[in-house]
Amino acid sequence: MRLEDATSIRQKLRLVLLRGSLVSLLLAGFGLMALDMVRHVRSTQHDLQAQADVLALASQASLSFQDPKAATEDLSSLRAKPTVAAAALHDVQGQVFASYAGPAETTEIPVRVPQRGSRLGWRFVEVVRPVLASQEPVGSIYIRGEHQLLSRLLEYLGALAVILAASLGAGVALTNRLQRSITEPITAISEVARKVLRGETHQVRAERTSNDEVGELVEAFNAMLDELGQRARRLEESNRAKDRFLATLAHELRNPLAPIRTGLEILKKDGGRTSASERARSTMERQLVHMVHLIDDLLDIARVNTGKFKLDRRQVGLRSLIDAAVETGRPMLEEKRQTLALEFPEADLLVKVDPVRVTQAVSNLLSNAAKYTPAGGHVALRVRDDQGVQISVQDDGIGIAPDSLERVFELFAQVGSGTDGGHGLGIGLFLVRSVVEMHGGRVTAASAGPGKGSCFTLSLPPEVLEGRVPATPANAPAPGPGPERARRFLVVDDNADAAGTLAMLLEMLGHTVSVAHSGEEALAAVGGFAPDVVVLDIGMPGMDGYEVARRLKQRTDLAPPPLLVAATGWGTEADRSRALAAGFDRHLTKPIEMQALEAIVQDGR
Repeated sequence: MRLEDATSIRQKLRLVLLRGSLVSLLLAGFGLMALDMVRHVRSTQHDLQAQADVLALASQASLSFQDPKAATEDLSSLRAKPTVAAAALHDVQGQVFASYAGPAETTEIPVRVPQRGSRLGWRFVEVVRPVLASQEPVGSIYIRGEHQLLSRLLEYLGALAVILAASLGAGVALTNRLQRSITEPITAISEVARKVLRGETHQVRAERTSNDEVGELVEAFNAMLDELGQRARRLEESNRAKDRFLATLAHELRNPLAPIRTGLEILKKDGGRTSASERARSTMERQLVHMVHLIDDLLDIARVNTGKFKLDRRQVGLRSLIDAAVETGRPMLEEKRQTLALEFPEADLLVKVDPVRVTQAVSNLLSNAAKYTPAGGHVALRVRDDQGVQISVQDDGIGIAPDSLERVFELFAQVGSGTDGGHGLGIGLFLVRSVVEMHGGRVTAASAGPGKGSCFTLSLPPEVLEGRVPATPANAPAPGPGPERARRFLVVDDNADAAGTLAMLLEMLGHTVSVAHSGEEALAAVGGFAPDVVVLDIGMPGMDGYEVARRLKQRTDLAPPPLLVAATGWGTEADRSRALAAGFDRHLTKPIEMQALEAIVQDGR
């Protein structure tokens, strides 16, 4: 069987080990056999040379006195040497003087003396030695002996075959034992892997039975299973968190939609004639703001996870940021009749931060406190400038268990469940931590336990503090536009409801408005209407807002050219950059806040 035809590691190991053993034994056996053959031939040759030297001495007299009978008797002593096949004495002329032939010898004696020395043939070894008398040659002695290599080779091969058979038998036994020590752990690993693939369990492990490489393989496999188990648990937890998030998201969206729908019914029934209509409008506005903040937070989460969450640091008074955050959170506080205590340093702190993000972080802390504090509860916001800037928000709400204090800042983390405080998406505090850490600070949570309130402290490093100025009251809001500031607006949106409601609001504020529902309509309307401002939806079918903006920028018949404001649901930095590159002057994210649009119009003219 070829090695590549083996269907299992067990067979491959057996083939490798047996083939290796066989090759090693054959090489060793044939090597020893060759060495023995060489030694045997040399031994036979040396023995014959010794016999020739003895006979040369013994035959001096018979050759000197020409006595063939004595010479024959001298040669007859070779009968005691069975390996000697033939021998002969030659005189000084090289003629046969006397000879000897073994009992089984059939080869003729050379008539003349062969060349002196030793010669090796297939069956015989021939030796020729001179016979000297008084240092004078009187003849020579010739001896032919059988080296018997063939019979010795056959004997050796037989012994080698027996040794090979015994060795291979022992090798098979040892191989079986060895391959079990290697393949059984691998088989166990395969069985465990199949169980895991079948989903039977993630807890089963292969048993380590050795300290060699196979044992290390088992250990690494078990470590891999541990990691897979941990990842599976994390994935399951992530899936559960996702399910909770989706369910909570639906809940959080339905909560503001319910009063908005109810408010619309009130307006429909009441016709705006009583205080009920005013309360309904106030409620719908508050819930709409809540939905906008919720969507903004979700977009910020996406930016954080993709590394696109950037800071725009500017020097600003901290008091103005806190005031803006309080105004954002005040509707929820008032709705639950909660009191808010504010404590500031005597001087306003000048800080170099991203004002939008810091306001968002403080607003999230206030909203979180209001959400988890019962109606009629108390919330306190304190600002200190000790070793940097510390902003703390304390409440007397449901509190936090000690083992959950760190977890509350994780994405989608929720404390409690169901109606017992587990509502909320679990993204607000994650955003707070992200904003603070990007400023080089940290945020901590403290609580004496469930039912004992909580305190969140936002700490910014000393580097952000750039000075102190006397505190000044917040500026009063600017009045709405009067007739002297009226503008001509072209509102372009394929959503007729969105375009119509924005147009109505602009007309109520004293502006002149025209509406278009496609890019082609907008290009046709611009020439005759001559707008000051074009509020242009980007995601329209057919000709989108980018193309409309590019074409408007290329027109030379518009003097002065209108201010182009992008209105879109896409609000990332990349979206803003793309809008500006297409020719837009400003970029607003839907739903559009009228104050932001008015500010853009005033700044742009």
